[in-house]
Amino acid sequence: MNKMMTLCVVLVAVAVGGCSNKITGDSVRGDMSPELGGLASTREQSKTTHAHSMDTTGRQFWDDVDKFLLIDRPLRLSRYPVP
Repeated sequence: MNKMMTLCVVLVAVAVGGCSNKITGDSVRGDMSPELGGLASTREQSKTTHAHSMDTTGRQFWDDVDKFLLIDRPLRLSRYPVP
């Protein structure tokens, strides 16, 4: 009997109190997907993607500079093998 009474009190408290968050229609319509920064990724995933892209672009730039200045490998102008 005591367990039944405790269960009823808990159920009534949950039904009356509900969640402590006050979720209203306006708050939901104001930010429909609060955890997403884009269509398919979170803000943190977007930051990681941008950092990776900038890192790759920066390293590729210096590779391109080396190729443009012809210092990425030895020249092959001699007919004879050069050790």
